[in-house]
Amino acid sequence: MTKELLIHIKEVSSAGHDEWDIDPKEAVDFLNKKCSNGKWLFIDGEFISPEEICLDDLVEASDIVLTNELVGGQN
Repeated sequence: MTKELLIHIKEVSSAGHDEWDIDPKEAVDFLNKKCSNGKWLFIDGEFISPEEICLDDLVEASDIVLTNELVGGQN
């Protein structure tokens, strides 16, 4: 019996976090949708634009995290 490959994604926010295990074929679209709604994507600790990712990047990644966009400012 072969174990199905799933992409593990964490989403963190000020309210806590959620985690998903998603079919690889759906993961790229899922991440693009989340990023178009104000999330930032980090793969293995590196900020990545969702337009730059492909399925191989996700399969090889050990840590995929979505965060709220960060806003800088002045005091």
